[in-house]
Amino acid sequence: GSGSTTQDAASAAKRGLNEAMRTGENLKNQAASTTENIADRTKDTTHGMANKAKQAAEGAWESAKETAQKSKENVFSKTDEAKETVKETAKRSMNTKNNS
Repeated sequence: GSGSTTQDAASAAKRGLNEAMRTGENLKNQAASTTENIADRTKDTTHGMANKAKQAAEGAWESAKETAQKSKENVFSKTDEAKETVKETAKRSMNTKNNS
C-alpha cells in the first residue's frame, strides 16, 4: 500500500542524503589534500627561488670584490708608475742642472 511507498521514499531520501554526505566528505578530503600539495609545491618553489636569489647575490658580491681588487691593483700599479716617472723626471732635471 501507500505506507510502503512512503517508507521507500523515506529510505531512498535517507540513502541519498548519506551518499551526498559521503561525497561531500570525500570532496573535503580531496580539497584538503590538494591544498596541502599546492602549499608544499609553493614552499618548494619559494625555497628554490630564495636559493637562486642567494646564489645570484653571492655571485654579484664575488664579482664586485674581484672588480674592486683589480681596480685597487690597477691604481697601485699606476701610482708606482707615476712615482717612477717623477723620480726619472727629477733625475733628468738634476742631471740637466749639473751638466749646465
